Amino acid sequence: MRIGTMYKTGVAGMLLLLLVVGCAANKEMQQQLDQQKKQLQQSQSRIQELESQVKTLQGRNDEIQGSIKRLENEKSEISNAASSLKSSISKLEREKSQLESSVASSKVAEEEAQKKIKSLNSRIAALQKDLTGKNQEISAKDAEIAALKQTQSQLNDTIAQNKQKIGQLQGEISSLQTQMNDAIAQKDSRIKLLTILLVIAIILTIAGFAWAIMKK
Repeated sequence: MRIGTMYKTGVAGMLLLLLVVGCAANKEMQQQLDQQKKQLQQSQSRIQELESQVKTLQGRNDEIQGSIKRLENEKSEISNAASSLKSSISKLEREKSQLESSVASSKVAEEEAQKKIKSLNSRIAALQKDLTGKNQEISAKDAEIAALKQTQSQLNDTIAQNKQKIGQLQGEISSLQTQMNDAIAQKDSRIKLLTILLVIAIILTIAGFAWAIMKK
């Protein structure tokens, strides 16, 4: 009878120990899983934030590219106008040179030639003024384009950095998911093991009671 009582007490103690150890282990593992879930959510939230920034920056980049294209087209038109002015100036200067040569060789009346030369000088001066203005416009367009390209370069650097951070966070998420899957698998295995041990303990307890009854 004493042995039966000791047996039942030992089995009950083992059962209680298994429950305590199992609950403690599961609680610790659940805390670990909760922490990993929190980290996972934080990483996913950060990725969404970075992706939103990248989208905004790319939109701004597209706007800048459109502005650059527009300025380059405007510059091209101004350059064409400047080339036309240069051509007109060269033509007038050749005409002026011919007149001056004619005056030198007394082929034309000097007074009439001087009037034409004066008129040509006025026209050339006006065209050169226009050409100077066109060149200034071209320089201004070049400055605007250069500033936009610098801004675009900075945007591209920021976009590249954000994409790199996204890649790193995605790697962290993948690692966390692997760790979580492993932890869940371990938790499931531990629960199965505890279940098996509990069943064995219950069987032993029943057997102990049966053995004690038979001894009476």
